[in-house]
Amino acid sequence: LELWTHVVQTCHQVVAVLYEPILGGTTGRPSPFGSVMETNLQRAGLASRDSSLVQLRSLTQHLDHLAQAGLTRSIACDLWTAYASGVVTASQRQAANRAELLDEMEEFVMIMQHYGFLVASTPDCEIGAALCQVSSSSSLDPKTIGFPPNKSLVREPNES
Repeated sequence: LELWTHVVQTCHQVVAVLYEPILGGTTGRPSPFGSVMETNLQRAGLASRDSSLVQLRSLTQHLDHLAQAGLTRSIACDLWTAYASGVVTASQRQAANRAELLDEMEEFVMIMQHYGFLVASTPDCEIGAALCQVSSSSSLDPKTIGFPPNKSLVREPNES
């Protein structure tokens, strides 16, 4: 929080684009996959109990954290939603499908539901205002990312 607060106070117009683990998955509630993920990361020394990785378990918690630092306009979805509905372009999906990293589609979906894609900005940043919008397709409008309506968390600066 201190880092983001300092960036906002120093730069004033800020846009942050984040790819973050969400150990609570899409619901924010404990999940078996998220628990195993957390244990493995802690064993590897990559996450401590007080780290944001462990403390911020949902997209909502991530957006709340960024809002406390002054990034009060934001939008987020899990990576499966991004993959399936327009944030990830068709050519990017084709490249991922060719990689064949996973044997099971269910495993791929489960992993993707435990990572989030977030964009947050200060309230007076025009670029942030354009990027933090829902849109039916990112490929049709290069000024938006293509976060899907009804499947994204959206925060406007006047919301608390």
